[in-house]
Amino acid sequence: MTTFSDETVAGRLIVAALAETDRADAAERRSERLDYLAGLQERLAASLDETEMRKTLAGVCLPGADSWAIVDLVQRDAVLRLAIPRADETDRVIAESLNGQWMPRDDDPFGYPAVKRTGRTIALVHGLDDVLIAAAHRPENLTILRALGFAACLVVPIRSADRIDGAITFVTRRARDRYTDDEIAFAEQVAAACGRALENVRQFTAVDQRRKAAEDSDRAKTDALGHVTHELRTPLSAIGGYAELMQMGVRGPVTEGQRRDLERIRWNQQHLLSLITQILSFVRVDTGRAEFTIADVDLGPVAASAVEMIAPLISAKGQAVVCEGCEPGATMARADADKVRQIAINLITNAMKYSPERSRLVVRCGTSAMGPFIEVCDEGEGIAEDQLESIFEAFVQLPAGAAKRSGGVGLGLAIARQLARGMNGELSVVSALTVGSTFRMTLPAAGRARRSTDESQP
Repeated sequence: MTTFSDETVAGRLIVAALAETDRADAAERRSERLDYLAGLQERLAASLDETEMRKTLAGVCLPGADSWAIVDLVQRDAVLRLAIPRADETDRVIAESLNGQWMPRDDDPFGYPAVKRTGRTIALVHGLDDVLIAAAHRPENLTILRALGFAACLVVPIRSADRIDGAITFVTRRARDRYTDDEIAFAEQVAAACGRALENVRQFTAVDQRRKAAEDSDRAKTDALGHVTHELRTPLSAIGGYAELMQMGVRGPVTEGQRRDLERIRWNQQHLLSLITQILSFVRVDTGRAEFTIADVDLGPVAASAVEMIAPLISAKGQAVVCEGCEPGATMARADADKVRQIAINLITNAMKYSPERSRLVVRCGTSAMGPFIEVCDEGEGIAEDQLESIFEAFVQLPAGAAKRSGGVGLGLAIARQLARGMNGELSVVSALTVGSTFRMTLPAAGRARRSTDESQP
């Protein structure tokens, strides 16, 4: 039977206790690193431009009171170098004297030049004084680096999109024989998070620049369109005026044939003037120049007045239009009455154009969970599902089919949706092929939405 002395038992207990302590310390370090990495990724994700990203990267250090870092970032054809003490304010003041004037050189033993040459992580733990002398470039910089404490360092490349965009040199003030595999892996995780964030910023910046360029181009085209159409209105008005004078016989007797020709001239002049007016309306709304007078509006009478204005055109096509639920006082909204009427006219005109002769149009007022509405239903050919959104784009028209619609520039629905949204409302459509379409303008309710709508006025 084997027996153990008290000394042997005590020794084993001590070894076990030390092993448990080491495991606990390792677990604590892992937890600390995971917490740090999660916080860093959150801060990096919130940085969407280069300036904010630099500020975030300027706080990158490994956990530990004796650590600090040097971050090199490639920016166009230059390298930005930042010395980053961990917390001590005195060290921050010292390090600030390095930033902006201590630039890396191609033969530097650490930082971006080193990882650019090797393409991998570099651990420097011996001969650091010689390393500092080679990298400082100036006696003053060497003095500052020694004051900050530079006993060992781990140089990790920052990669994004398969290229090296910089490096982080993680520095420790205390000498050491080596960096553990866990420490190297964690440092590379930190650098990888920085690389992903830099790539995100780069892509976001590129998309944002393309967006701004497209907006500038659209704005220039819209302004040019507005200028041209405005200039066209004057000669068109003159053409109409002279044609009317000739019809009246002011310039002498007019034959019946000449009168018919003058009537055609005036009709075409009015048609062109109507198209130009639509374009100018679109330009005003698209550039934010449309003015809204928001008040409580009774939608019923507004819808009825729109029907009355379009009635002669509807009758000429042999169509019938009926109003449902549009009694005075039944449906109240918070909107601009003139803009609501303009939208209703556009919707009724659109329904008339795309519906066959002797068809029936319905103008309906009501209230849904989304708010009070006016909707226009037709018996046209309907709209394919993949075209339901495109019809609201400027200058888009569906091809003419059996409805044999009259001409236009494809702005009626675009203007209508913009005006509806300008009143905090919406314009939507549901449609079925061979059955017809229903366009609905939904608006804020009267009274309840008063404050938010008033605040949205241009």
